[in-house]
Amino acid sequence: MTVPSTFKLNNGKEIPAVGLGTTKNSADVLVSFLLLPTHLDPLDPFVRSLRTAGPRCEMTISRSSHVPLGSGSGNPSLPNPALTIQRKGEVAKAVEAALKAGYRHIDCAWGYGNEEEVGEGIRASGVPRSEIFITSKLFEIHHHPEHVELAIKDTLNKLKTDYLDLYLMHWNLQPQNRADPPQINFQVDVPAGQLPGWDHVVKADNGKIKLDVPLSDDVTPTWRALEALVEKGLAKSIGISNFNINRTKKLLKEAKIKPVANQVELSIQIPQFELVQWLQDNGIVPEAYSPLGGTEGTHLRENKVVVAIAEKHKVHGATILLSWLLKRGIVVLPKSVTPSRIEANFQTVDLSDDEFKQINDLAKSHPPNRVCDQSTSFEPYYDIYQENDPEFSDKVQFAKEK
Repeated sequence: MTVPSTFKLNNGKEIPAVGLGTTKNSADVLVSFLLLPTHLDPLDPFVRSLRTAGPRCEMTISRSSHVPLGSGSGNPSLPNPALTIQRKGEVAKAVEAALKAGYRHIDCAWGYGNEEEVGEGIRASGVPRSEIFITSKLFEIHHHPEHVELAIKDTLNKLKTDYLDLYLMHWNLQPQNRADPPQINFQVDVPAGQLPGWDHVVKADNGKIKLDVPLSDDVTPTWRALEALVEKGLAKSIGISNFNINRTKKLLKEAKIKPVANQVELSIQIPQFELVQWLQDNGIVPEAYSPLGGTEGTHLRENKVVVAIAEKHKVHGATILLSWLLKRGIVVLPKSVTPSRIEANFQTVDLSDDEFKQINDLAKSHPPNRVCDQSTSFEPYYDIYQENDPEFSDKVQFAKEK
């Protein structure tokens, strides 16, 4: 099997198999509950003001954070694949470099605060908009149906484009917005026609963001609003992100337009074999963010199996791990702002069946370890992935259909 350049979506459109995952911009950071608060202290006062209690992502974030990766070319330094914060202007340069290197898939998000720079990079590249597949994401504070169209129009305005190729529901979560009275989740004190911002988010006494549980448990109202965007031509395709099998099943029962993709954390340290297979069996393309894992997966990336295969192909270990995901039928979205690494991440190799099996076996040889999990970030606690649930874990849900 040769390395795929595109994957077919369930609506007949194609998505490039390798995309640039863009990073957060330090000048426009809108990260409140994706990261450990202690990791945000070096940043500006606005971000520090958003600190809440409880763990977020499981690795330190910095302005220039890298992890070593063993390979046949020594021990190169690769970008920390978590949500790295970048200085203003670096994202635009990264997008421009990626498109000039041959990428045709750019992944961004309102929550990254980088859409304007992504648009700048696209225009600077000289590549026609019609040749580029652009993905962005509906952020958690915009899940109320009346805010969905406002959100995508804000994104389109920042990108300076008329449509998105793919618009994802970023998480199956909705923070509670300020209301009068505050216990009514769906009544927000945002003037009609205004997109909610962080000043509209309600926090509990412990500093955590209050969760709108009804809309998190049943995202149908949000999905209906996303479906309307397709009908209006604002998004060619819609999908989900961070959904497990159980939550995706619930959505499919109500969806008029089937999600074309589910962007989740996938790497050698969190391979999610059951979820990937179930998505593919149901015509949904899996996409991998953080495809090179985090600091907790260093021992896997530097494992002798990966190093040996990389040496055989005369490439970096990162190339082997990205090629492994591609061979599994997964879109990969590695992050970097360094042109040489951006180019290196675009190179793939055709792994033999034996090499593929060796990496599969390595991935199965350890407990899964996520880079990012928001489950403890809200009040009340919300078990996003249900990994240990006796009824709703992916392993249990997958086994029910076999």
